[in-house]
Amino acid sequence: MRGHLDSILDYAEQLSELDTEDVEVTTHVVPVSALLREDIAQPSFPNELAISNAPASEQGAFLVPKVIDGEAG
Repeated sequence: MRGHLDSILDYAEQLSELDTEDVEVTTHVVPVSALLREDIAQPSFPNELAISNAPASEQGAFLVPKVIDGEAG
């Protein structure tokens, strides 16, 4: 395993020796832009419809089993 890691580090060292001053910084190999919509509040599902297929609900909320033991801090 050590030999593999050493070869990876050696290769990274070779890359650091390259002149990249005129190379544009990129995060993806193809152009990507985040197309975000304006955040506008809109009506949503009625609560009754949202929980209508839930296996269990209580007081208008999803009821799920407890997964963490211990006291709340």
